[in-house]
Amino acid sequence: MSTGWPEIAATKRKATLDKIPEKWLLPKDKVPPESQRNVIDVPRNSGVLTEREIIITETGMADALQNLHSGKWTAKEVTEAICKRAAIAHQLTNCLTEIFFDEGLARAKELDDYLRTHGKPIGPVRPIDFLD
Repeated sequence: MSTGWPEIAATKRKATLDKIPEKWLLPKDKVPPESQRNVIDVPRNSGVLTEREIIITETGMADALQNLHSGKWTAKEVTEAICKRAAIAHQLTNCLTEIFFDEGLARAKELDDYLRTHGKPIGPVRPIDFLD
């Protein structure tokens, strides 16, 4: 007997959720009821993100790039903050179809190593590119 789409969908949803590290899961008391439509404050109040990660994920692109280029922030910490925020969003809205947190963090480490070694980031993206 073949598996129907509801079972396939449930298996996929579980596999996606299983890729979220346990420490990034929302505490049960921080998960709003399904009837609550506005969940904008959940990431800030969830206890999952540190204060620094909240600042990182609420900073505009031009300022974030400047902080990355200057070495004030590392690519790894920015990537982890964004991944954590995406994990929270997924738990609230089921918005992710695929999760590549491990690959993103590995690439961020490569970018940090490059910046440390060469004194400049990889690529032509500059904060000025986002001002228009």
